Amino acid sequence: MTDKRKLPDQDGKLPDNEDAVAPEQLPPPGCEDAIMMGCLCPIIDNGYGKGLGKDENGNHLYWYSSDCPVHCPERDVDEMHYH
Repeated sequence: MTDKRKLPDQDGKLPDNEDAVAPEQLPPPGCEDAIMMGCLCPIIDNGYGKGLGKDENGNHLYWYSSDCPVHCPERDVDEMHYH
């Protein structure tokens, strides 16, 4: 079974499974495309989507926000607290 993430639309509604996006198709945290999708991950810390470097295998490293509906959608929106 492929992990697919549901992204909220402009009204905050989640799509059906057939409209879900696979994690590898998501734009990187902090980039303009991710921000337009509702990303709440750090922008500057993630180099505007370029990441904060690479690990020993050459994979980009990113900071994620646990409140991000794009990159951490498993969080229940009702449980999030905004200050």
